[in-house]
Amino acid sequence: MVIAEELGLIKHVPKVKLLKSTPAPPVYLTPYELDKLLMALPDHFWRTLVLVTVRTGMRYCEVTALEWEDIDLNENQVCVRRAVVRSKVGTPKNGRIRYIPLTNDAVQALCDLKTKKDLVFPSVSGAYIHASIADRVIKDACHKAGIKTISWHKLRHTFASHLVSRGASLKAVQDLLGHQTADMTQRYAHLAPEALQSTINLLEPRKDKWALYGQPIQNIPNQNAENTKVPISFSPPE
Repeated sequence: MVIAEELGLIKHVPKVKLLKSTPAPPVYLTPYELDKLLMALPDHFWRTLVLVTVRTGMRYCEVTALEWEDIDLNENQVCVRRAVVRSKVGTPKNGRIRYIPLTNDAVQALCDLKTKKDLVFPSVSGAYIHASIADRVIKDACHKAGIKTISWHKLRHTFASHLVSRGASLKAVQDLLGHQTADMTQRYAHLAPEALQSTINLLEPRKDKWALYGQPIQNIPNQNAENTKVPISFSPPE
């Protein structure tokens, strides 16, 4: 419509109210698919880059900007303090520095990487690896592994989905991902059925509090039946 206005076909672009749509559930790899992907990657460098991404949930612009000074292999922790976009280094999205603990397998992979440059994951020339190259590598590995093809960003979804499905709180996942609001993290809530069930269990009747509360419904007398007196004897709450 903007082009039509520029061509003089319409006088002005009408205001159109966009309909709200339900966000699609996140696409992620199962643990089995992740193992197959790691084995299909070309070498230890790419396996480490994917493993660190999927164990920390870092954005691609953050993980490729990592320098060795950002990683504490003694404390098993990484500091996310910078991001690189179009070869320009800046702060992470939302401008917040965050610290993420490292899993043992990620630490071991980093120890075996042994790169001598400041960057943890440099290109052959020592520069930052362009996102298009990384996406091509991961798509080729997906095809070789015989699993669904994903983009690099889906590794971030994989990180969050695995955590939530194993009982992690949405607030903890939000902090690890660096989401500014909880709305972004809420998309993973459906993966925590046990947490929802434990919440619903709080509504289960407590028979020690009330005389009738908690009885099977078929055992409660019908109050509408003629000549039926319902013995109501509530004990005050403690």
